Amino acid sequence: MMLNWQPTQFLLAGIIYLILSLPFFFGSACIGMVLLQFPDRVDRLYFFDLFGSGISALGSIFMMYIIPPAQNLTLVTAIGFCSVVVTNLDNKRTKNRKTIVCHLTFALFFTIFFLLNPISIVVSPYKRLSSTLNFPDAKVQSTRYSPLGLLQVVKSASIRAVPGLSLSSQHSIPPQLGLFTDADAMTTITEFDGDLSKLAYLDDT
Repeated sequence: MMLNWQPTQFLLAGIIYLILSLPFFFGSACIGMVLLQFPDRVDRLYFFDLFGSGISALGSIFMMYIIPPAQNLTLVTAIGFCSVVVTNLDNKRTKNRKTIVCHLTFALFFTIFFLLNPISIVVSPYKRLSSTLNFPDAKVQSTRYSPLGLLQVVKSASIRAVPGLSLSSQHSIPPQLGLFTDADAMTTITEFDGDLSKLAYLDDT
């Protein structure tokens, strides 16, 4: 729907997909060159290629439980720099260790810089989390992350959401917390103190 009033989104989407395609392009180019260089070891090359991909996928899933999503980008980039260093360790054309030292130094400074200046994820202003945080008293109370998504709990006196509630309902809705998945798909956590009469509004849904 945003494309209706912001045609530039077509250009931005194209740029994003172009950027996302670069790792696949260079990765496939590297694999192709290796296969051309060592045609008699195709089986071993494919084995280590798929084995490395599997380990990386499992490692990424594991790290998503303990590292915030934005910091995962820093980790993946740092690992990429380390792989360059490992590749150059057995490079017979390297006459000295200056190249390896330069790569290690750059990777170290890169990692330290982004650890001290963490990357922040900019949420689209059109997502429900952004609009909810515009409430004067809205604040994020808790954040959890996993491979399934980023969960954020928002507290605000203005949050009231009961899907299907009749417009003729005369019952008040208890205070609620907003639960957002990936800054969207809001559900609510309703305050309940054991008094069933406060849930009478559910009969009007």
